[in-house]
Amino acid sequence: LWVCDAPPPKRQPPPPPPWVAVAINDAGGWGASIQSEGSTVAVPDALKRCGNNCRIAAQGPGRCVAVATSRTGGIWFGYAYGDDVNAARSIAMKGCADRAPSGCQLVHVNCLATH
Repeated sequence: LWVCDAPPPKRQPPPPPPWVAVAINDAGGWGASIQSEGSTVAVPDALKRCGNNCRIAAQGPGRCVAVATSRTGGIWFGYAYGDDVNAARSIAMKGCADRAPSGCQLVHVNCLATH
């Protein structure tokens, strides 16, 4: 009888959660990105999608993102991220509506597919 004294194989740690980044600029440009590779990919991707003179307005773990905007009386944004698409939609709309006089519309809603 042969007995192996090797320790059991180590379990791989779970992958990090997807990362969301939202970028905006003062001209009304915006960019949103959800990346399973994390913030090092999501942040530059959101900035690239936004265009010029952009800044990261929000980032964090999640698989869904929503952006709402209004151009009534200025340029207004609402944005949200997380794992619940309906909550992200609602929070983005509320964030815009709390600041803009009127006219908020969802311009982007997206979720990363689960495997």
